[in-house]
Amino acid sequence: MMVYPDGTAPPSARSSAVASGVKYDHFNAAMVINPGRADVPVHRKTMLTPFAERLPFADQLSFAMRWFEWGVGISAWGKGLERDPLPVIRNGDTIARIGTIICIESIYPDVARDMVNNGADVLAVITNDAWYNGTWGPRQHYDIARMRAIEFRRPVVRSANSGVSGVISADGSSEMELPTLRRMAAIGQVRPSNAQTFYARHGDWLAMACAILSLFAVVIARFTAVLRILPAFLRRQSSNNQVDA
Repeated sequence: MMVYPDGTAPPSARSSAVASGVKYDHFNAAMVINPGRADVPVHRKTMLTPFAERLPFADQLSFAMRWFEWGVGISAWGKGLERDPLPVIRNGDTIARIGTIICIESIYPDVARDMVNNGADVLAVITNDAWYNGTWGPRQHYDIARMRAIEFRRPVVRSANSGVSGVISADGSSEMELPTLRRMAAIGQVRPSNAQTFYARHGDWLAMACAILSLFAVVIARFTAVLRILPAFLRRQSSNNQVDA
């Protein structure tokens, strides 16, 4: 939970029932607890599941937030604003910087990209895949994490309740994989990576350029087709006018 200083709360923040004028939000979040240190770095989920965790355009529709709240406040969670990796510190040294990705965030490449560009050398996905039990959903969600590993050449550690947990190498191959619907624990090893990939540097510009070129090609083809039939159309119109005359 975060309590906002005066005047800094977003429109969708809640009002405290015990302290007048106090605004707060609760978050779907993850933290790293480093031994011997009082500071606790936190990642607050930045991409929330629509309606299940947050009403779309909640800041613009703050008056409607309470209509969509479920019994435990679901659909009214706060939205994180930062995508900074969480440091793992031992004996005063940072041994890894964990790009922490919560559930649905893993399907958005930009979340992992921001983490990597902010210094993450390992990606970690924590997720609840129980929603998809009995379907291919948990497997597909796991394979999406493999895509993130390939795109950014980062190892991925994935922990899922009712889903597929495992360790994914920086080339996307599964080094260790635990089955779904089994109560199990495992210890794996990862090697932090600082590789900088083309996709990490440039993002989706190639895909966007291809989309723009495709649209341009459709417009040109349509325009060419019009030019091709225009002379015949004008001749027909001229003939019709002469007949009428």
